Amino acid sequence: MSKIRTLPVVRNGRFYNPPGAPQPSCGPSGFAAFVWRRLWDNGQREVPPGHALPLDEVRAGIQAHWHENALTWLGHAAFLIRLGGKTLLTDP
Repeated sequence: MSKIRTLPVVRNGRFYNPPGAPQPSCGPSGFAAFVWRRLWDNGQREVPPGHALPLDEVRAGIQAHWHENALTWLGHAAFLIRLGGKTLLTDP
């Protein structure tokens, strides 16, 4: 638990997106932009440079640890958990 408190994205017990992450917008204009994205452009945004690993690198990392217990952060609150020979994917 102490390691979690020292992560740069956690300050005063609260999660913050890392620097460079797309920032949410607030107020009426932010809500209008949200609705526009959902209705007309599928809500897709560009991923900032450095926020995603190349697919080959991800596959190699997962395969390298396939036979041992591992926790892989996939993004936001999604994790791939490998424990006791079982695999669990979380995506709340």
